Amino acid sequence: MKKRVPLFIAFLLVSMTTSAQTITLRAAINKAGLQRALSQRMAKDYLLIGAGIRIEEAKADMDEVTSIFNENLHDLTLFAKAQDLKDALRMEESIWAKFRQVVTDTPDISQATTIIKNANDLLTISEIVVQKLQANNNNKGAKLTNECG
Repeated sequence: MKKRVPLFIAFLLVSMTTSAQTITLRAAINKAGLQRALSQRMAKDYLLIGAGIRIEEAKADMDEVTSIFNENLHDLTLFAKAQDLKDALRMEESIWAKFRQVVTDTPDISQATTIIKNANDLLTISEIVVQKLQANNNNKGAKLTNECG
């Protein structure tokens, strides 16, 4: 029994680290596309918390959304092969790092304009990532996944 536990743990660790590497193109496009919506949800949650509206719901959503955004960005970074896609993802990571620092802090009304601008910057770079995924895999399925996702 003792030999099985370390083996099981090793299997779990290997499967967790390789899961992002084995996502499909469609999954990558869906994750990249979802990043657009998540950027806007985080801004909305920040503003709701700051305005004192549905605070607990907004905080719970913010926790969930920031976690999903982080996970998706990690998975996409592992998936990326083309240099232009890697460059776009590095830019997204840079914008995300700045945005996350502000959006997860205690809301401050003086930061509202900054939050909206940064959310829109994140939305823009997320769209660029989707377009690069689509362009680097020039097939009808990639375009349809983006449009339907």
